Amino acid sequence: MNIRSSKKTEINKLVEIWYESSLIAHDFIDKDYWKSQRTEMKEKYIPLSETYVVSNEKDVVGLCQ
Repeated sequence: MNIRSSKKTEINKLVEIWYESSLIAHDFIDKDYWKSQRTEMKEKYIPLSETYVVSNEKDVVGLCQ
């Protein structure tokens, strides 16, 4: 495992991880709400934040902001 700064090319994977983890962490909130926030996360929040990723030899498997 490796921790490093995220790359702009990884944005889709970061949004996917954010979305899946939000569903688990906030299961009391309707999943349609989280689904409706994906574009804003992709275009606004993730690019504006300092994001680190956890990666294995093949793929990004986690993130920290």
